Amino acid sequence: MRVENVKKIVAKGDLQQAQELLDTLLELGPGNVEALKLKAALLRIQGKFDAERQIWLRIHELDAEDLDTLRFLQKKQLEEREFFYFTDELPGGRRFLAYPKKMAIASVIGLLGCLLFLVISYLVRTHLPLGGRALVLLTFAICVLLPWLLIIHRFLTGLVSIAVTASDIRIKSRLKTLAYRWEELHQVCLAHHRTAAHTQLLLVIVPHSAALPAVKIDMSDGSSSLCARSYLIAEINRFCRKLEHTPSEQVHLGNRRLLVF
Repeated sequence: MRVENVKKIVAKGDLQQAQELLDTLLELGPGNVEALKLKAALLRIQGKFDAERQIWLRIHELDAEDLDTLRFLQKKQLEEREFFYFTDELPGGRRFLAYPKKMAIASVIGLLGCLLFLVISYLVRTHLPLGGRALVLLTFAICVLLPWLLIIHRFLTGLVSIAVTASDIRIKSRLKTLAYRWEELHQVCLAHHRTAAHTQLLLVIVPHSAALPAVKIDMSDGSSSLCARSYLIAEINRFCRKLEHTPSEQVHLGNRRLLVF
């Protein structure tokens, strides 16, 4: 079994089999750098950031000039800066701030919509001076009003912060704050899903009481609004003994209410 064949298995989404084959490869050749890199990638997909860091440090010992390792170390330096600027120390814990990434994307859509409306309204005035009023109003509703409604929705419902302390975890948006004591939680897990085109990592919080909503928080590379994610996971792991790493297919929420951030 070669590393290239294991990559094909990863692309199909069978991470368990890929992990077992990689472990076999590394037993035969502990210094196989390509296998170590693939194992680090699998650990990242599952949200096992500390174990991933240990693998990259091992690769750095084998090859101090490896470009992939240097890129990882640069990312860790950036995350350390995020930890400094986007977290606050609390009594017995820490608050992790989110940046309004989705609202920023909605704002860009709104800006493009306004520009499109100006172009269309100009063309209507010059080519349909008598019968273009309805078209201008329709364009205004689609290109200007709808993006503004999206911006307002993202502003009100977007994640503001997550506070982790020894007693509870608090998820805050501008409309509400959800506070769950650790003993009230049935499940806390990092749910991962991998396909050939997409990788997703979610922090899932499920309380014992069905009256309380479950929460899903995006932790994926490139789409998560949270900063210093590995530090957040480490902080949760420090206080919550229930943290699991599991495939998304094995997370069953039933009919309970679900909030997604």
